[in-house]
Amino acid sequence: MLLFVRTGLIVGILFLPLIAILIKEDLWRSIENTGYIPLVWIIVLAVALRLVVLPFLSTNFSSDMEDTHLFATDVVSGYPFANLDKYQGIPWAVHLNMTGLLTSVVYGILGASQATAKMFMLVLAGFTVWLVYLAGRQFAGARVGLISASIYGTLPALVCYTGVLSGEHIALLLITLSIVLYGRIKKSEDNRMLSHAAGYVLCGITIGLIDWFRPGGTILLAALTISDLIYWTKDKIFYRQLVPLALLILSYLTVSHTAVAISERFFHTDVMPAMQQSGHFILLGLNPIRKGVINNQDRQIAFEAYERFGDDNAAANRYLIQLAMDRLKGKSVLDLFRSKFNLLWSNHGQLFQISLNGSNDQEVVGVLNAMDSIIYLLVTVFIGANIYSSFVNRSQPAVFAMQLFVLGFAILALILEAQNRYTLITFPYQILLGSLGMKDLGMFVVSRFKRPPSI
Repeated sequence: MLLFVRTGLIVGILFLPLIAILIKEDLWRSIENTGYIPLVWIIVLAVALRLVVLPFLSTNFSSDMEDTHLFATDVVSGYPFANLDKYQGIPWAVHLNMTGLLTSVVYGILGASQATAKMFMLVLAGFTVWLVYLAGRQFAGARVGLISASIYGTLPALVCYTGVLSGEHIALLLITLSIVLYGRIKKSEDNRMLSHAAGYVLCGITIGLIDWFRPGGTILLAALTISDLIYWTKDKIFYRQLVPLALLILSYLTVSHTAVAISERFFHTDVMPAMQQSGHFILLGLNPIRKGVINNQDRQIAFEAYERFGDDNAAANRYLIQLAMDRLKGKSVLDLFRSKFNLLWSNHGQLFQISLNGSNDQEVVGVLNAMDSIIYLLVTVFIGANIYSSFVNRSQPAVFAMQLFVLGFAILALILEAQNRYTLITFPYQILLGSLGMKDLGMFVVSRFKRPPSI
């Protein structure tokens, strides 16, 4: 309790400037008059924090991250298949293949080293902070944009995780860019069919690229599609709404499948996309003994099943799903879901754990973890305020799509394999929704306590 109170006070002090910006109109006007200087300051602060933490933690790559680094090093050295048998996820996982190939391009330009990889992740983080600002400004003005960018750029879990080589960093940038594009399409006053369709195609391409580096594009595509259908405009001609939506889906499927084609061409072997491995993920996710956590035994069962059924992936998936259902008989599904929910959403512990690999700075990271937990709790409360406000006042299509994405991910995570770090891809949307909720709550408080004008 003492630690919670002490850490809470620190977080409260850090949030005071944001609250002041939100409530004090004169303060915000003075900040607004400085143009883009506050945004530049936030990006510089986000980068500076990461530059301090990177050498401090000296994170070593492990597991998939190490495989990606070593594979990229082999590619840039001209020996891409030299140690392929040692990389468990390559070429099995498309998102590892594409992350490794892109990293090899960076290594080819700047030199192959862990330091190069970490600097690349840092640059991606800086651009993502900027995109978070653009998204917040688009939804509710520059004030919310600045608050969103501030929270995202300084969130301890994200700062510490910068030193980890992972396609998630690229996916975060693309997820944020996708919602910026979609929000701009929905707010655009350009009613020309060609311009509207081009915007949807560009958005579909961006969502398809997400699958290159982290499975999740399908959830976002579903969220945007549902949002589009719910916000269907009756005064528009049917085909003017249906054609852009069809182009969104088609462009997504084309770009997403291109990653599979590139992997197959590079490795000269068949590569299954994530959708074709659904039985594998469900077998892992519905294991009542392992509580949905990845384990080598289930992975081996899945690999053997796909090999045994050959090209008939549908039959292999049916077999694995049936096996998962059989193992659930006599077990409490609610207990399994409760355990997985707590694992995924209680905190961001695995992000800090992976960041600590190769370092013994347990005490410092423990403080950052405690701060992160309280910030995460506050953001969750503000998300609740935003959801309530969305019920009272109809939200924008892009805001509704972000809510659907987080909800869809949460539901799917209860069924599929669960790792605490997987929630990372929801961070931009959670923080944007939390910032919008902070604004909604702030406006409510100001309206309740605002004195009526004197007569």
